[in-house]
Amino acid sequence: MALTSDDHLLAIGRFSAATGLSHKALRIYDDMGLLSPSHTDAFTGYRYYEADQVRRGQLIRRMREMEMSLQAIREVLAASPTEAERLLTGYRREFDLRNRQVHQITSQLIHSLRQEETNMTLSVEPREIAPQQVVFIEGHVLVNDIDNFIKNSLATLHEFVQEQGGTITGAPLGIYHGQINEQDDGPLEVCLPAAGAFSVRGDIQVRELRGGPAAVVSIRDDYLHFPLILQAYDAAHDWIAANDYQMAESPREVWLTTVEEGGPWEIVWRYEPK
Repeated sequence: MALTSDDHLLAIGRFSAATGLSHKALRIYDDMGLLSPSHTDAFTGYRYYEADQVRRGQLIRRMREMEMSLQAIREVLAASPTEAERLLTGYRREFDLRNRQVHQITSQLIHSLRQEETNMTLSVEPREIAPQQVVFIEGHVLVNDIDNFIKNSLATLHEFVQEQGGTITGAPLGIYHGQINEQDDGPLEVCLPAAGAFSVRGDIQVRELRGGPAAVVSIRDDYLHFPLILQAYDAAHDWIAANDYQMAESPREVWLTTVEEGGPWEIVWRYEPK
């Protein structure tokens, strides 16, 4: 006689309903050794599961809903609670990064599709910029942490200027001294133009940015985001090269407004004769 749920086992139909996993999925997970039935009737081939396997089935379903691979699920299920938490946290970070990349690529594709309609071009304006004193924080940061690094650095710099009786004299800006992506971490200077006599402390430093001729590109909306923003850097770089100048220092990214306001920002790249 076949065993039933009265014998402390759940038939595959009841187990499927309890876990939210289809019969087909349960057969696949059995073949892979992820979730095997506790008993298979030798005469009918019916599969039965222990009641305490329901939680494992629900965990598998939830991880599949997160688009985790079966191999990644296997690793989580085999891990200790502490290690499983570490694996899930790492997966979430990777998922967030993929979502961010999809958003950026989507913006780029939409821009490309609309390019003929909008006919938007990036114009370069040669401009004479004045020297300015800035307080700044320099750090090495990967792309996932860049927004928080800028936000926290600017909050610290505003507080520093206020505490020391200084005056903010311009829009905040960033100076990228190297690439920032998933592997490269800059460094990046987050700067706040300010007048006053400051006593440096901790990570906060003070210096004067040089003035002189600069190629300036104004950007808005989608161009404020990676990777479209790189086109603004390229436009400034190409203009300097085409006019037989050379880059004088790392370019500046001037945040005249917030991203939510849609800009404008300015890419400012000083140049000098060769």
